[in-house]
Parts: sequence; structure tokens; C-alpha cells
Amino acid sequence: MSIRNYSGQNAWVGVVVGLIFMVFPIFLFLHDDSVKKNMDSQVMSSSVSHETEYSSRRKGSSTTLYRPIYKYEVNNRVYTCSSRMASSFKSYDNQIIYYQSYNPQDCIVETTKKDIGFYAVFFLMGLLGVLSPFFKTR
Repeated sequence: MSIRNYSGQNAWVGVVVGLIFMVFPIFLFLHDDSVKKNMDSQVMSSSVSHETEYSSRRKGSSTTLYRPIYKYEVNNRVYTCSSRMASSFKSYDNQIIYYQSYNPQDCIVETTKKDIGFYAVFFLMGLLGVLSPFFKTR
């Protein structure tokens, strides 16, 4: 039983792309987790601002993505920590910031439910790609 019998010659493309989509969010999640473990301090951010990350126009509509930038204070000095994720809406919720006590500008933002949702969508898209050759198309 080969994959070719189910979906034709290009069946392996779905499997390979699917595996990439599955590995990408796992890598990001594990990377964030390992970076957080190396941080020895944490603090709640005091405010949130946003930078415009990307704007596109198609057929009269536009999409703008906002990347949150969190301010936090350590030893009476204010630092900023930018989130890796951007979204189409502005979030004003303060987050936990992990940082190195000897270098407070070295930071990472707590993984949020939105981030986990992003990881889950990519993982599920990958799973569909991996399983796609096993669905009969005729």
C-alpha cells in the first residue's frame, strides 16, 4: 500500500509540507520554553504600546497587523520587550516578562492563549497535509 495509490504522484508534497507545518509550531513552543528556563527573573509589564507590523491592500480592503511592545521596570529603569506575534487587533493586556537579572533588556514575553492558538492552527494544518494522501479524491 503506497501513498501513490490514493492521491497520485504529488501525494508526497502534502506529506512534506504538512510535516513542516507540524514541526514549525513545536519548534517555536520548545524554543520559547527553553529561553524562559534560562531567564532568572520575571515581572508584570506596566503598559503596552504597538508598532504597525504589516499592512496590505487587496481589492479595496486592507489588513494591518500590530505587534505589542511591553514596558517593564527593573531597578527603577524602564525597558521594553516586543512580542514575536502580531495580530490584526490591538491587545492592551499586560503580560509577564521573563528577563535576565544581570541583563534586564534580555527578555521574552509570556506565551499567551493567542500564541498557543497560532501554534495549534499551524499544527492542525500540518496534520491535514500529512493525512491528505489518505483521503480518496474520487
